[in-house]
Amino acid sequence: MWNSQSIMQQQQRLAHVLEIVQDLKALSMLPLLTNLDLIQEIQTISIATRPFIPSPTNGLSLSTELF
Repeated sequence: MWNSQSIMQQQQRLAHVLEIVQDLKALSMLPLLTNLDLIQEIQTISIATRPFIPSPTNGLSLSTELF
């Protein structure tokens, strides 16, 4: 079950990944990676990690809670 603490931990992990990628970019180890690519990847990860909430119409639906 997702709670505010687990969501916060996931956000912290994503922020840490962002820092690592930015450091690698600064070292020219990822020259082809753009900021837009990175943002899109993190958004994809964020969407995939949102909790599922039962819905009266379909049984399951994605949470609309913002991170």
